[in-house]
Formats: sequence, C-alpha cells, structure tokens
Amino acid sequence: MSSVNSMVQFRTYFDISLDSKTSLLFVRLSVFSKADWQGIYTVGSVCSFFGASIIPDLFGRRYGMFIGNTILIVGALISGLATSFGMLLGGRFLTGFGGGIANNSSKSYLTEITPPTTRGRWMGLLNSFYYGKST
Repeated sequence: MSSVNSMVQFRTYFDISLDSKTSLLFVRLSVFSKADWQGIYTVGSVCSFFGASIIPDLFGRRYGMFIGNTILIVGALISGLATSFGMLLGGRFLTGFGGGIANNSSKSYLTEITPPTTRGRWMGLLNSFYYGKST
C-alpha cells in the first residue's frame, strides 16, 4: 500500500494529507486521523484471534483456510471498490481479519499433513517466506 499512498489521485479522492507527524503504518489510539488508516489492517488481524482459534477446530483446517481467504477476498474487493473513507477502512479491517484466520489455519494444516521427519523444514520455509510473498 505504500506506493498507493504516494498517488495524488488516491490522496485527493480520500482527502488524505501526508503532512501528519505520525507514520502511515500506525494507528494513534488517542486521536484517529485519516493519515493513520493503514493500521486498521493490524487491528483486524488482532481481532481475528478468537475466530482464528475456534474456526479451524470446529470446521477443520482446510475450511478454516477457505473461510479466512473468503473474508480476505471480500475485504480486498471492498477496499478496491471503496467510494468512501469508511468503506476503505472496513475493507482493510476485513482483509486483516481474514488474513489472520487463514494464517493460523494454514500453519496448523501444514503441521498435520507433513511427515514428522521433514516437518521442521517445511514449517521453517512457511515461516520464512509467508510474509515475503504477501508484501
């Protein structure tokens, strides 16, 4: 999202100024301003904690990944089609929420399907490259 922040059309459409003293990547909890909108993704990820621990146990790991990725895709569509700042925030929240559920489910699923002799190697690869592909 960093490259989108520099686009004049994006900043003009959502009335986001870059002269804020805080970084665009963090949410100030005391005073919320439009310059701090990206942190809502992290808030969504944190809020998915309960769902990420319950959904895979109730429905299975594969369905947990499916549910999480479905929420993530809906959030991405809402963010991409946003016509207001609130819609953009809602989409970013859902993207973080679904990503948190899918992330938790995928790690549990990989642990279950890999043989014990190579499990450490595969989990190390997942943890090393998971965030590299998503940025």
